[in-house]
Amino acid sequence: MRIAVLGAGVGGLASAIALGRQGHHVTLIEQDGGPQTEDPVEAFTTWARKGVRQARQGHEIFARGLNVLREHAPDVLENLEELGGELSQSPLVALFPPECRLPGDEELALLSCRRITFELALRRAAAETPGVDIQGGVKATGLVIDAGSVPRIRGMTTSVGRIDSNLIVDAGGRRSPVRSWLQNAGVSLPEERAQDCGVTQYTRYYRIASGSFDPWALTTLDEADYCLYSAFPGDRGTFAIALEMQTRDTAFRILRFNNVWEAAVMAFPKLAPWIAPSRARPLSAVDPMGGFRNSYRPFVDGTRLPYLGCIPVGDSLCTTDPMVGWGLSLAIHHAFTMARVVEADLDTSARRYAHEVQTETEACFRATAAGSRVRLAHWRGESPDVDDPDVRRQILIREGVIPAMFEDPILLRAAMRMLHLIDRPDAIFDNADVLERARNVQRRRPGASAAGGAPAREELLAITRAALPPQSRPSLQIENPK
Repeated sequence: MRIAVLGAGVGGLASAIALGRQGHHVTLIEQDGGPQTEDPVEAFTTWARKGVRQARQGHEIFARGLNVLREHAPDVLENLEELGGELSQSPLVALFPPECRLPGDEELALLSCRRITFELALRRAAAETPGVDIQGGVKATGLVIDAGSVPRIRGMTTSVGRIDSNLIVDAGGRRSPVRSWLQNAGVSLPEERAQDCGVTQYTRYYRIASGSFDPWALTTLDEADYCLYSAFPGDRGTFAIALEMQTRDTAFRILRFNNVWEAAVMAFPKLAPWIAPSRARPLSAVDPMGGFRNSYRPFVDGTRLPYLGCIPVGDSLCTTDPMVGWGLSLAIHHAFTMARVVEADLDTSARRYAHEVQTETEACFRATAAGSRVRLAHWRGESPDVDDPDVRRQILIREGVIPAMFEDPILLRAAMRMLHLIDRPDAIFDNADVLERARNVQRRRPGASAAGGAPAREELLAITRAALPPQSRPSLQIENPK
């Protein structure tokens, strides 16, 4: 078939690769221009990814996405090896004592690299796939729709003309215009569900300057009673450090200044040694990003098909809290699942794809949306809504699984399989042994969650104010979000 893919981020590139290798003719369009180089060092600073605002935030490819690539597109991983040298790839089975390992543990693995490097590897694989035509600098402007009892999408209008197609793959990301175009055309869509993450992420990338670099000694994801802080290894000896604050905690907006951010990170004992000038050099300025949402936009409601000829993948279907890290793996899973089920009968294709992905994707949304509600309540000193079953489940994860998982291999395995999407996010709650162990931990240590080791909020505020450039101080407004 002739298939148009809107968006050349991870979901769009993976879709083009998967569809092209099924023998379809794929036109992949993106409004950003392509990279001017395949050198990840240069591309990281020169490739403008205005359509992928999160391009220079920290990313990881969890086991679900990595295993899909190993099975269906191993050349992408080969490209990554060529582009990035030694990749930060870890078999998580090493976390289990040898006597506790079980068949299936080998599925657990983690790949870290910069988002720009990963897109370069995907883009090379897409360009080498017969039948795939990548058109950069092309803006989609609307849909070509045939009216009827079930409207049929026949193509797209773009800044360079009309593209006729049998199917459109909406990989336009969290800001995709496709849903609005359909609604403006009178198409009645299933209701979107959304939950703000309520956070702003302040990220900076570094390269190791001297000394040995064990990326897995660097990896950190911890929570204080007012923020999250994390470190992500990348490729070629690079890594990202991120501080995630409440968006409404306006006192910390000064973290956008490089020197303020550096002073703040130095106050976190787990992070400070990594950014010492003798050890690492900054690769970027601080990149603040907010507006994160958990969202789920189903395209099939029960048995009702509201339209034919367009299928969403990745963030166009679902967005999740970036600190959970599911975005890339879900996009890869959606893309290759979609390509496997697509056929000339578009009704059957849409139903099969929805059957394959919507239940799991909704479970991902519910888990991260409830997780955001619980975390924000904790940071604000409020009580979460324990009448909400999703909230109760996330409290059990926070208080019963995470604090004890490195002491109990059964909890560790359940947590890793959930976090890496080997199992559905809600499958952990079907395991009676895991639930009993988690509840025992929760009873022994009520209120426990992730490890601390962070400065108190007021201490960090004092540090950041002292580092603030003098010319910025008079206009600064400080308020406690609680």
